[in-house]
Amino acid sequence: MKKAIQLKLLVCSLLMVPGSAKVVFTGTSSIGSGSSNTSTTGSVDVGPSSRSTTVECRRDNAVSYGFMKTLLLGNTPKFTVANGKVIIDMPTRVSACISDISAEAITNPVDNNIYLKFDVQVDSSAYPAGSDSIEKEYEKCMNHLAGGDPNFFKVQNLIDKGHLASPSRITIDHPNIDQSRNSELVIASTNKDLDYRDDMPFGLASVAQHTSFSKPSFNCMDFAKPAERKIMANTTPEYDLREEAIAACNGKNLTDIADSLKKLRSSSGGNYDDLTRLLSGIQHSLIEDEVEEMVTRMEEIERDIAPSAEDIENGDEYGVSRDKRKELLREYANHMNKFSKELIPALKSELEHLMTEYDELGESTEDERRKDQITDKIQEINDLIAKFNRQNENGAEYKRVIAALREENMQTSGRKVLTGIIHAQEFSNVKLEGANKRTVDKAETNSDKAISRLERGTLADWGDEALLRAGDKSPLARRRKIIQGLQERAAKDRQQQQAKLSAYDDYIQSYAKDLVSSYCTSGGNYQDCMTVQSTYVPYIYNQYMGWKQNSMSDYNSYFNNRYGSAISEQRSTLGRFNNIYRTTQLNNLQSQLASASSGSPFDLWTGDTSSYSNGIPGFNLDLGGLGQTNFQTSNGWNGQGNFNLMGNQTRSPSSGNWSNPWQ
Repeated sequence: MKKAIQLKLLVCSLLMVPGSAKVVFTGTSSIGSGSSNTSTTGSVDVGPSSRSTTVECRRDNAVSYGFMKTLLLGNTPKFTVANGKVIIDMPTRVSACISDISAEAITNPVDNNIYLKFDVQVDSSAYPAGSDSIEKEYEKCMNHLAGGDPNFFKVQNLIDKGHLASPSRITIDHPNIDQSRNSELVIASTNKDLDYRDDMPFGLASVAQHTSFSKPSFNCMDFAKPAERKIMANTTPEYDLREEAIAACNGKNLTDIADSLKKLRSSSGGNYDDLTRLLSGIQHSLIEDEVEEMVTRMEEIERDIAPSAEDIENGDEYGVSRDKRKELLREYANHMNKFSKELIPALKSELEHLMTEYDELGESTEDERRKDQITDKIQEINDLIAKFNRQNENGAEYKRVIAALREENMQTSGRKVLTGIIHAQEFSNVKLEGANKRTVDKAETNSDKAISRLERGTLADWGDEALLRAGDKSPLARRRKIIQGLQERAAKDRQQQQAKLSAYDDYIQSYAKDLVSSYCTSGGNYQDCMTVQSTYVPYIYNQYMGWKQNSMSDYNSYFNNRYGSAISEQRSTLGRFNNIYRTTQLNNLQSQLASASSGSPFDLWTGDTSSYSNGIPGFNLDLGGLGQTNFQTSNGWNGQGNFNLMGNQTRSPSSGNWSNPWQ
């Protein structure tokens, strides 16, 4: 898989390399000393263009970019192109044997690029100057200053002798460029048979490694990149999109690739079909590798946390220690968080694009074939996402993970895990057909709602359970208050409904009475009066009662859904909380009993035989008053601080009446 990705990255880089156009340069140039002029021609590739141009070129004092970087101790200048100027920030450079360094920029109207060349003047006063090339004259000057000392060329010696210049800036104007086209800064570098070595600090320090520059064959100009990355004077939106795609492609970052794909697909400025398909393929391959690695590790963690048969036999609920368990749970949660934060956004965007493309296809044979491909691709994505629905993939061991998170009240990690489960459940069902199908928007809405409920419900319960296990009863009081609030709101709601129906009852009765009164008047039509009383009024009542019955039925359904389920759920939670609290109290009691001294089973704390009439230390049991009533020394307590259940407790067998010794 990784080899396939590397191949796609290579193809990506090749795909995005623009075509080059041949530009021919002609002119006169000096050979060696420049005393003899010879007409020369040469051709080089200078960048994208559909036409060729002829530009005059002369060497003059121009030097190669390699030679220039030699003077800069092998370093590279910093270039900035802005507001019609080229700004060159020069690092520390050699000043010995150099009288001047300058630069010149021109704009090529064919490719709209800015071409910059460096000019260097050798200080002829520092040595017996000759008429060789600039490079050779510089070499002769440096050797003259060295005086045969091989250590002369060492940087520290040059610093000591004052032969290095501080960083400086060169600012030059350049002709206007076409703002509607891309424009790149290109270095015009002298073209020689032998380039000057930029890995040697100063000149030909070791002649054995170099060939003399006494007669370099200058053939107009060659071209070089000013820096590792392109320096652009102007860019078009299409160029920016492609460059961003290249960076995403080479960076192999899923978020960057997803963002780049989204921009390419939404752009109307160019046709990026090949590029988007390539990036989409790289994205899917990267995600497959990520999923395989993450899921494999999560399965290992699930197995580690689950108890073995031996652990269960020893009474252990988990397969690792508490500290190790918490470490593994945090790692597990981080994998789920990465799934939610990095994989889901990329996969969601891809699903959205595929489903949109499907909707736009027609019924031609080619479109139907593409529909089949899209359906298969969506299923592949669904299958990848479903692997993170751990309760389906590995239910029993997943439940053990959740139980451990709950027990330790690891709400942050729990939120990450459960959020990932929700995303997996929802987005694995984003598809075109089949049961439980849904759109991306629907899956997103469902996820947001479920995560919101998660915060208010499950995770809040974990916190309450932790308080209860610590002996804090406040969650019980809070839960009772919630139930009381629900009951009060439910009662108020029902009262309002009953008041509304009572008002309707009054209205119908008033309406029927007015109707009868309007027809059954003195001197009125008797037949009409009888018809209203025997037919119209009963009909109105029947219709109203039917509506009222339906209204009550609808209200009862609404009431049960809104209040009944909520109250039942809260009561169930309260019951569970009570059990947790009682179990905690019982466990604490058993721990105290287990750690007590080996004397009397009631001699748990101090061994003191004094009365515990004000309560036993360590227990919240109110025994106050028992010493004065129920338990007397002669009727239960034996005088040594022990209670004897077999004391004098008598009953009359003949009368059937108890003789109550505590009365």
